[in-house]
Amino acid sequence: MMVDTPPRNEFALPKIPVRYREPTWAERYEVEKDEYAKGSYGKIILANDRVTKQKVVIKQIPSSTPIKMIKSEVDAGRIIGTHSNIAALISYEEQTDYHYMAFQFIPGEDMFSYLEFVGFSPRSEQETRFIMAQILSALSYLHAKKIAHRDIKLENILIDQFGKVTVIDFGLCAIQDSKDTKVQLRREWCGSDNYIAPEIVRKIAYDPYKADVFSIGVVLFCLLFGVFPFENLRVCGTNLREAMRKLKVRFPNDVLVTDEAKDLVIRMLEDDATKRPTIDEVINHVWMTSQPELTPKQERHSNDMCM
Repeated sequence: MMVDTPPRNEFALPKIPVRYREPTWAERYEVEKDEYAKGSYGKIILANDRVTKQKVVIKQIPSSTPIKMIKSEVDAGRIIGTHSNIAALISYEEQTDYHYMAFQFIPGEDMFSYLEFVGFSPRSEQETRFIMAQILSALSYLHAKKIAHRDIKLENILIDQFGKVTVIDFGLCAIQDSKDTKVQLRREWCGSDNYIAPEIVRKIAYDPYKADVFSIGVVLFCLLFGVFPFENLRVCGTNLREAMRKLKVRFPNDVLVTDEAKDLVIRMLEDDATKRPTIDEVINHVWMTSQPELTPKQERHSNDMCM
């Protein structure tokens, strides 16, 4: 027996599409710790991202902060996108009293705290090479995108319990137009005591990428020897500039380091920026390529810090 199919309802109402509304900043982020850490220009908030279900750190920066610094960090974050050794910018919000930047949460601590924890004892060349390979990978990626960090220092490099490294804080970065083929020289004073390149101290036009190489060279020296190469120098006007004119790397006598490692340090801390290697030349140096990059066995502690 055949059953008649009900006639199609020609007048059925169409399904109304559900419109997605982006959550507001307050709706998206649930604060877990209001003052997780102190930043250079504001506080760091630990929060949970209700959209991605991941932890984030939020920089809360007063609106009185120079807009150029905020714009540089936001622009850099958007250009960078994602890299395994760079903290990713997730979102940005400008409100009346504050600017907010949400970054991926990086478990671990900064490199200065790590060295402080191990009593600033020199790191093995194997461990140092492993750390350096990650820093150089991040900086090579940045430089390829025409971004110079300009504030590389131990405090702006995070390390977790497995030795994974992450570069943070792009407030002082220089961004060059991607269409420019020639390096855009800079004149702004940027950097931190003990890490700043001599050409910046001398107040001459400088290549920001070569200035990054110098700062990474200081980090390399600290890892290998447990001290700063020029820790007696401070940003103190004419005296420092005079000292920078006579800059010479001296290695501690009580730490055994291979000649190849010393050669790389000398090249990276070259006083003449035009003779200083590029990031990619550092990556291809014999010391960097002489042994496989093995994860170092590090004595770590579980204290979580970020930015």
